Amino acid sequence: MASTYLPSSRKIYDVFLSYYGLGTRNNFVDDILYALGEKGTSTRMVDISIVGSRFSYLSQEIFDLMEQSSMAVIVFCKDYVTTPRCLDELLMIMVLSKEVERGFNVVPVFYNIDPLELRNSDWPIQEIQQNGMHLEKTFGYTFCEYTAESIEIWRQAVVELTNLHGLTMKFKNTPDWNYLDFVDEIVETVEEFRSHSFIKHFDGKYGILNFSHLTIMSRAELARLISALFKPSTVRISHLRLLRIFTRIYKLGTEEIKAIVVENLHEVESMDMSEAFRNMGKLRLLYLHAMTEEKTPHGPKYLPNELRWLTWNHFSLDSLPESFHANKLVGLEMPHSKIEQLWDRRELKVLHKLKFLDLSYSKLTKTTPDFNQTPNLERLNLGCCLNLLEVHTSIGVLQRLVYLSLSGCSNLMHLPESLGNLVCLAELNVSHCMIEELPRTIGNLCNLVQLNLTYCENLKSLPNTISRLCCLETLDLHHCSNLKELPENLDGLERLEYLIASSSGVRHLPDAISRLKCLKTLDLHHCLRIETPLNLNAVYSEIGIRQNLAYLNLSCCIQLKEFPESIGDLENLSKLDLSHNTIQELPSSIGNLTKLIHLNLTYCKNLERLPITIVRLKDLKTLQLHGCISLESLPENIDRLESLEDLIVSSTSIRSIPNSIRRCKHLKDLNVHDCKSLTYLPPALGDMESLEVFRASNSAIMVIPDSICSSKSLRVLDLRGCFNLQELPTYLSNIESLEEIYISGTRVSELPPSIDRFKVT
Repeated sequence: MASTYLPSSRKIYDVFLSYYGLGTRNNFVDDILYALGEKGTSTRMVDISIVGSRFSYLSQEIFDLMEQSSMAVIVFCKDYVTTPRCLDELLMIMVLSKEVERGFNVVPVFYNIDPLELRNSDWPIQEIQQNGMHLEKTFGYTFCEYTAESIEIWRQAVVELTNLHGLTMKFKNTPDWNYLDFVDEIVETVEEFRSHSFIKHFDGKYGILNFSHLTIMSRAELARLISALFKPSTVRISHLRLLRIFTRIYKLGTEEIKAIVVENLHEVESMDMSEAFRNMGKLRLLYLHAMTEEKTPHGPKYLPNELRWLTWNHFSLDSLPESFHANKLVGLEMPHSKIEQLWDRRELKVLHKLKFLDLSYSKLTKTTPDFNQTPNLERLNLGCCLNLLEVHTSIGVLQRLVYLSLSGCSNLMHLPESLGNLVCLAELNVSHCMIEELPRTIGNLCNLVQLNLTYCENLKSLPNTISRLCCLETLDLHHCSNLKELPENLDGLERLEYLIASSSGVRHLPDAISRLKCLKTLDLHHCLRIETPLNLNAVYSEIGIRQNLAYLNLSCCIQLKEFPESIGDLENLSKLDLSHNTIQELPSSIGNLTKLIHLNLTYCKNLERLPITIVRLKDLKTLQLHGCISLESLPENIDRLESLEDLIVSSTSIRSIPNSIRRCKHLKDLNVHDCKSLTYLPPALGDMESLEVFRASNSAIMVIPDSICSSKSLRVLDLRGCFNLQELPTYLSNIESLEEIYISGTRVSELPPSIDRFKVT
C-alpha cells in the first residue's frame, strides 16, 4: 500500500475565535458563531468557563486548533487583558501571524473598550495576578509566578494587536443602534479575508512569485492600463470603484504584468475578454471576482500558460480554452460559471500541480471531472451544481484531499464506494443532497473531522461503519427528516464534540451516546417524535457524557412529558434549552447543575412550578420563563441565584415578585411584560444596584415603589399599557442613569418635576 500523505499544517477550520468566556460568551459571541455558521464558516474556540481543567494551560490541543485555522478573531474585552490564560493565547496567535508561510490573519474586535486607551494605559499587573489565582482555584490550573519580563511580553503583544486594523464596538443608547449590525460587520470582515485566502497559498511550495510589492496606480495610469487591456469604449474609469493591481513591474506594459486582481466593477458596462490576455505571457495571478455574465459575455480565447492561480466568477464559456495547458496551475476557482467540463472530453490533460478546485454553482453536466487528471487536489468545492447526478469513481485517487463539498447538489442520489479511499479528508459536506444512504466505506475516512449531512431529507439510515470515524468532531444531521434512528455503536466516535440532530426524524437516542466522553453539544431541537432525550439511567463510565456536555437543546420536542432525575448528573452543563415543551415540572436534580449559566423554559405552557432546588444554580445568569402561562410563582429565596443577570418572566401568571429579589446584586434585566396577575412590586425594588432595564408593560401593577428613585444603574423603565398605573414616583428624576421612560397607555396624567431631560414616550 502506498504511504499516506498528510499535508503539513492543514487548514481544517476557517476561524479560531479567542475570547474571555465569562465576559462575552453570553449573546455576543454566540451571535458571532451563529452568523459565521450561516455563511458556512467553520469556527473553533476554547471557552475556559465551559471546558475547565480539561485543557491544560495553553495545551497542545489549543495550539493545534490555532494551527489548523486560517485566521483568528480576537474578541477583546476588559477581562481579556487581565486574564493570563487569554494573554498566553493572544501571544501564540501573534506569533503565528508573523510566520508568513502560514498565511494566518488576525482580526481584533474591541468589545466596549478603546484600543487607544488600552495602548496608552498602565498595565494592570494586580488584576492579572488576581485573575490568575481565581482561575487556578476555579479550574485547577497551575500558574507560574508572573515576572516583569513575562508581563512585558504580554504588554507588547497587546500593543501590537491595537496597532492592527480592528473593529471597535461601543454601546450606544440611540434607538437605531443594534449591536447585531456590528456582528454583521465582523462577519463581513471575515468573509473578505476568506475571499482573499488564495493569496496565502502563494509560497515556495508551489514555486509561485511572492507578491510582496504593492503598486498603487493613479487613475490616469489605470486608464492607460485598462485601455491596453480592453476596448477603451467599454470602460468608464470615473465609475470604477475598485481595481487593485498586485505586481512587481516598474513600467506600464501588458507583457510585464504578473498579477491582476479585480474585486468590484459595479459600474462597468461590459468588457470584451476574448483577446484580453493574448500578450500577457508572464501573468501568474488572475483574480476576477467581480465578473458577471453581462459584463463579460465573451470569454477568453487564450489564457497564459504561466498562470498559477485563476479565479473567474461567472466564466461564460462551457470549457477552458484548448490552448490553455494549465500545467502550472495551483488554484482554479470558477463559481457561478457555465463550465460543463474543464476540457473537451477528447483532451487528456493531467494537472499535477492543481490543489484547489472550485466549480460551485456551475453547469457541470451529469458527472464530475475525471479526477485522474487532478490527482493532487487538496480542496474540492462542487457545491450547488444542480445538474450533477453522480461523482466519478476516480475520486478515490485523491489521496491528498482535505476538503470536499457537494452541498446543494440537489439531484445527487449516490456517493461512490471509492469515497472511502480519501484517507486525508477532514471535512465532508453533502448537505441538501438527495442521497438515501452513505457508502459503507465511509468508515475508512480515518482523518474526517466534520461531516455535514444537513437537509439530506431522503437519508434513512447511517451505516454502522460510521463508528470507525475516530477523529470525527462534528456530526450535523439537521433536518434529516427521514432518519429515524442512530447507530447503536455510536460510542466509537470517541472524539465527537458536536452532535446535531435537530428537526430530524430520530425517535430515540442509543445508550451509546452516554459514553461519548468528548461530547460538548447535543442539539435535538424540534425532534417532534423523540420521547426520551437521553438514557442517563444506563450504566456509563465516569468519563462519559456527563463530564463534558456543555449545551443540551431539547426545545420543541413536543412528545417529551418529563425528564429523568439523572439529568442532574451532567455536571458541566452550561446551557439547557427546554423551551416549547409540554413538561409540567422539572426534576429536583436540576439543582445539581452547578455550572449551568443559561436555562430557557420559554413557552413551557404546562409548567406549574419551579423546583425549590433551582436556587442552587449559583452560576445561572439567564432564566427565561416567557410564555409559561401556568406558572404562578417564583422561588421565595430567588436571591440565592447569586449570578443572575437576566430574569424574563413575561406573559406568565405570576402574582408577585419575591422581596428577596432586591438582593440579586447582579440582576441587570427584569422583564415582567404582560403579567396580567401581577399587581404589586417589591417595596425595595430600587435596592438592585445593577438593574439597568425594567420592563413591566401591559402588566397590572398599580404602584411603582419610591425606592426605585435610588436606583444607580437603571437606564430603561418600560411601563407601556399598565392600565392600573396612575402616577410615577415624585423623585424619579434623581435616577442619574435613566435615559428612557415609556408610559403610553397608562393613566398617568402628570409627570414628576425635572423629568424633561429623559426620553418620555
